[in-house]
Amino acid sequence: MARRRLRHTRPHGPSFAGITEDEISKSTASLLADAGFHPAYIHAFVTTGMLVTEMNLHSWSDADVDEWAAALAEGESLYGAIHPDNWTQVT
Repeated sequence: MARRRLRHTRPHGPSFAGITEDEISKSTASLLADAGFHPAYIHAFVTTGMLVTEMNLHSWSDADVDEWAAALAEGESLYGAIHPDNWTQVT
């Protein structure tokens, strides 16, 4: 699976001196796994470079949300369905 460039809702994105985008992506995916997030959610992040949540949903374009939803569905087909009330549980 190819990693996508990290994408953010801010025009210029975050700035982390001395840390590459790939390091940020790998660290984020690792932290999500350590926090117990469902593998399908992590798959969607790695595939799209986006972390779409209820709190930031309004910041993404419809095309971005569609891309995220497709990656999440692909992740669920690979790792099992996500429990609708909990991103960490498999149904």
